[in-house]
Amino acid sequence: LVGIDYSDPAYTYGLADVIRLARVDFVEMKVSMVALPRDLLVEAPAGRFTEQNPMKINQAYLFGTPGWGGYLGEGIGANSLAEVIRYNFGVTPQHYAVVNFETVVRFINAIGGVEVNLPQGVYDPSPELGSFPAGRQILSGERALALMRIRTNYSDSFRVSNQTLVMKGVLNKLMQPATLVKVPSLLNRFSDAFLTDLSIDQLASLGMCFLGNFNLESMKAAQIPNDL
Repeated sequence: LVGIDYSDPAYTYGLADVIRLARVDFVEMKVSMVALPRDLLVEAPAGRFTEQNPMKINQAYLFGTPGWGGYLGEGIGANSLAEVIRYNFGVTPQHYAVVNFETVVRFINAIGGVEVNLPQGVYDPSPELGSFPAGRQILSGERALALMRIRTNYSDSFRVSNQTLVMKGVLNKLMQPATLVKVPSLLNRFSDAFLTDLSIDQLASLGMCFLGNFNLESMKAAQIPNDL
């Protein structure tokens, strides 16, 4: 799962500033998710990129985008990132989904906002991002994106934690009966707004099956330790 720092609808460029490896168990209805820090230094397989090596992991996506063209393998940025993940960690991603800023904002607004419960207040000196009080609150798409971007005076791991809170909030909203019935139409509405190797029919079928039987307590979200 990738979130890029770019709003071009054609996904021509973009750094993978949000990277999650997720394993979905459809038998036990569990999700295990690991956040990979965007600044993690990684090695690329020899002869697969025309760019610097080692590289930051968020660049492993950028180099494979259509506008950059620095990846010598097949596919786009998601494929180049997957190859680097496999080379460094021995994990082979089987599918991908990529979203940009605009899609995140529009999707959260389409489901009526997202509820988060912040363990502490969050403040950014930039008026564009602003501040958030501690406790429960419902955020619009614009405000949810702002929260997920803040790291000034904090750290990237702090930002990753807030991103996970928003992601869980989105899942929780989608699991509510009133929203769950709208999932197929939402997927069709946003079919051109994100990148994935799965068809809309596959996403709708898997999504309805999963969301209708999932409990957020069965989701394990982990972060790479800072000292790594």
